[in-house]
Amino acid sequence: MPGSDSEDRLGSGKGRGIRNKKIREAIYQRYRQAKAERKSEKRRQQAEEEKADP
Repeated sequence: MPGSDSEDRLGSGKGRGIRNKKIREAIYQRYRQAKAERKSEKRRQQAEEEKADP
């Protein structure tokens, strides 16, 4: 079975590794989404300030 040793390293043999990995990925995805939203919000504010400037 290819990749079985990497699954063992994740601890999926105990049945917890896969779930923990999914939770970790979900948290990381939410964090990245929030970061991207803040970034786009800053960019939007900058654009509005530049419009109001001239």
